[in-house]
Amino acid sequence: MSKKRGAHLRWNPGKSSASERANSWGDGITPKPRIQASCLLETLPGPESVIRMPDGIGIWSGSFQVIEACGLVERGQASTLEEALETIPGTHRYPDDLGLMGIASGGKLTNWERLCAELNAIDNDPIEQVNPLNWLKGEAVEQLPDTEPEVIIEGLLHIGEKLGITAASKSFKTWLLLYLAYAIANGLPFLGRKTRRSRVIFFDLELSPWGIRRRLERIQKELGEGDFENLKVCSLRGKASRFCTHLVEVTNWVKEQKFEVVFIDPAYKFLLGKEENSNGVVAGVLEELTEFCASANVALIYVHHHSKGSQAAKDSLDRGSGAGAWSRDPDVVLDLTEHDESTKEDRLFCCEITVREFAPLPKFVVCWQFPLLVLDRQDRDPEKLKCPPSKNGRPKNENEEIILAVIRAFEPEGGVKTKAISEATLIHVRTVRRRLKALSPHKVVKSVLKGGFQLSVAEAQRLKNFKADNGSEEGDE
Repeated sequence: MSKKRGAHLRWNPGKSSASERANSWGDGITPKPRIQASCLLETLPGPESVIRMPDGIGIWSGSFQVIEACGLVERGQASTLEEALETIPGTHRYPDDLGLMGIASGGKLTNWERLCAELNAIDNDPIEQVNPLNWLKGEAVEQLPDTEPEVIIEGLLHIGEKLGITAASKSFKTWLLLYLAYAIANGLPFLGRKTRRSRVIFFDLELSPWGIRRRLERIQKELGEGDFENLKVCSLRGKASRFCTHLVEVTNWVKEQKFEVVFIDPAYKFLLGKEENSNGVVAGVLEELTEFCASANVALIYVHHHSKGSQAAKDSLDRGSGAGAWSRDPDVVLDLTEHDESTKEDRLFCCEITVREFAPLPKFVVCWQFPLLVLDRQDRDPEKLKCPPSKNGRPKNENEEIILAVIRAFEPEGGVKTKAISEATLIHVRTVRRRLKALSPHKVVKSVLKGGFQLSVAEAQRLKNFKADNGSEEGDE
């Protein structure tokens, strides 16, 4: 039976430099602009389905060795592609690994048919035309799956879904990812939630291999249980571009190795220097990761960093740096923001989890106990996010309370002027005016005293009630 094959093409318009042309062909004749094509012979089209290109367009695909082999055939230094490949060390000669090259001339590819024929001769298996829309299906509701996918983290994550973790720089994100990877690989609880024991691959783009091992062994020692049988590590430091270029091959490898959960640390490295504030760019990268996730049938977990500045006034989905797609795309977003009581010695974080397929989850607080982030046992308020001090070093709320205290003291006198408040509190008069404006009209109002302020009716009643409850009637000591 003949094997159906066709082509998966990714077109990236661009201009080729002289050095690139020389490297690709060896003689600097590659025309420009160029179009790169990532061709998989799993779905290679027949000659009748060749995309017609304008004159002067070069198409190349595959490894450098395959490109070089095609160049040898073009220049007459080899009669067949197979012969050319045999002369180049390190070349994969299997049909599914071969790339194709053709030069557009007169509106068509002159060598595509010849190379297809050579591949058929090598494989002894004719290439058949494949419907380019075979992936597009409209299904009846009763034909859709009714079985829930395997749950990887209780109440959070299924197989086939993506979990994005967002936190500030130097907030132990990598430690958290490694801890989660180790927990899933061994079926251990994570932040109070059960995990399903699964095969895990951890793609790291930042740490050295030695650093990863040191951290994982420290986590294992701290937990006192589990092993590394189900956990594999792939150090991609300096190799992000290769990973992206060969994403299809990586997907096939992940499937062959039967991994169920994939970790990526950090995801922004796959932008390869592109603008992280562009929703179009980020959405494109995340769409490729979504396709990877679905094709490999894995759960995908990655981290992204917060934007600069205080995150206290932002919604948890708006704290990630750059484009909003970082938070809108994942099925689950786990956000860590520093707690108000956090110190350098005792780091605390408010954890807010947004889920798509599970019931909403309450916020909670976690604390850093090297080398793990663990649930806080002191029942701290997860709504209390750390706020930065104002420019003069004093929080705005504190300024307002001080100003209110002065106005309360002058209430029997019918109010107090702005300048007097400034002198009594050592707060600049402009700041006093801004804070008075913020306090009006709920807590303070203008008084009959020219340029003065006094308590609002509600705040004056509150003061009166306090005095009564406190037994501080006039004349008491």
